[in-house]
Amino acid sequence: MEKLLSIPPREQSGADSQNRFEYQVSSIVSHLIQKYKNNEEVMVYCEFHDDFSELKKVNEDKNLIFYQVKTNNVNTHWTVNRLITKDGKHSMIGAILYNYYTFHDKCSSCFFITNITFDSNLILSQIINRLMEVAVVKELV
Repeated sequence: MEKLLSIPPREQSGADSQNRFEYQVSSIVSHLIQKYKNNEEVMVYCEFHDDFSELKKVNEDKNLIFYQVKTNNVNTHWTVNRLITKDGKHSMIGAILYNYYTFHDKCSSCFFITNITFDSNLILSQIINRLMEVAVVKELV
């Protein structure tokens, strides 16, 4: 038993995935508790069109809200390049804007929830300028 506990595991991907999933679940539960405290009736969909989606009153316009939940090493920051670089199908900004673009007639907001901070030099105008240099929004999506 002592040897088992003293030697570090050869990989951590399973534990890292579990921690990220737990952060996402915690974010969803926290969101639902806040809605409950405010007496707001909403339906929340997990892993359906986004990490989680919220449907407000069905007969209202702009009743959809989408949430991207991302975790990362706490010693890092979000930078413009990390937000616009494609990692698989979409860039981070592209993933956030995809549902806004797709459901533009019903979507009121898209949110990005994360456990790390943004680079102190990163401001909205820098993101917009960089997006315009790299591609139009539709190409990012």
